[in-house]
Amino acid sequence: MSIHVTVYGAESCMKCTNTGTALRLAGIDFELVDVNVTGSCEQPACVSCRW
Repeated sequence: MSIHVTVYGAESCMKCTNTGTALRLAGIDFELVDVNVTGSCEQPACVSCRW
């Protein structure tokens, strides 16, 4: 069974980068949707980047 994950975050966010690293090390296929680039209101913002 193949798992694909979509990570909504920001490439400039260390927590999002660490999440991507953990997924890569676990062999899980993922796509990072950079909310800073897409700017879509329909997509959640990077929660870990908000203080």
